[in-house]
Amino acid sequence: MRITPFALSLLLFTPAYLHAQSNEQTEKILAAWRTWAAKHNVETAISIGHNGTILASGSQGRNPNKAYPLASLSKAITGVCVLRITQENGIAFDTPLSALQPEFDKVNIDIPAKLRDRTLASLLTMTSGLNPDRTQSEMNRTYRIGDTRNIGFSKTALNSKGLGGTPGDFFYNNGNYALLGALLEALTDTDNVTACRDRVFPKGHRSTVAFDSDWMAFAAFGGWASSTTDYTAFLMDAFKPGGDIAANLTTLPNYAAPSGWFYGLGTHFRLRQPQNVFWHAGALCKVSGEDVGTYFAYYPNGYAVTVSYNKCAVGDIGIELDTVLFNGANN
Repeated sequence: MRITPFALSLLLFTPAYLHAQSNEQTEKILAAWRTWAAKHNVETAISIGHNGTILASGSQGRNPNKAYPLASLSKAITGVCVLRITQENGIAFDTPLSALQPEFDKVNIDIPAKLRDRTLASLLTMTSGLNPDRTQSEMNRTYRIGDTRNIGFSKTALNSKGLGGTPGDFFYNNGNYALLGALLEALTDTDNVTACRDRVFPKGHRSTVAFDSDWMAFAAFGGWASSTTDYTAFLMDAFKPGGDIAANLTTLPNYAAPSGWFYGLGTHFRLRQPQNVFWHAGALCKVSGEDVGTYFAYYPNGYAVTVSYNKCAVGDIGIELDTVLFNGANN
């Protein structure tokens, strides 16, 4: 019973349709996806874009233009929205959480003394020291609860039993993004969808974007839903080459892993030419209801993919998906 940060997968047995701009590279991606999906017997949707344009979509039991749960792909939406709203409010990423206590007071959250010198950036990069992830034990209880729980999950994460980590160490913890979601509520005096959807999703790709009715309690860290088409459009807009995020990756909040990958603004990335590569996965596993798997990647050659499917993406099935999609997009 958990939400997992890594789950890498794409899927299908036969493409339901292809848009007119499909080309040889998109066919390679789709072929890789079909083979993977047939092997693992999944229901799935996929959308493929290139340099800002949606090129192709495919389906097996899922419609790429219909909203499905995003699980942890929600974190990139939250990360980009935090960037936009803190810019509007003149809040720097090195602001300590103690200085943000007046905002957290608006949503009845008290930052413990142990975390007050941690920064806003530490939440975005999963380096705040929140460890272990105490949100995991709340999954079944909040499934289909009917409202968002950024504040409740934040308080769970800030319990003394969840403060055992070392500041600066990377530990993937949903509580960091629950706190960011609660901060967004305080700064905007509204819910995250109202605050974020039109700020981060491009025009023409907002109609399916909302909180998922079943998983909305997970809100900022795992409660969003959208079509694969709309999410792919978001990726290509938010992380486009030359945009304010891609051009400033090393100065925006980031954690640099020894092996060369980075984490920041709700996504993993690597520095590459001619453009950087971004990716993330999401999984809702053995929680009440159907398992959820999601995956996105935005490759150095300008291709972007988003996949939604009905299996938990943890372990070999996800790693295989990540591999076949990369090969399809880059060979």
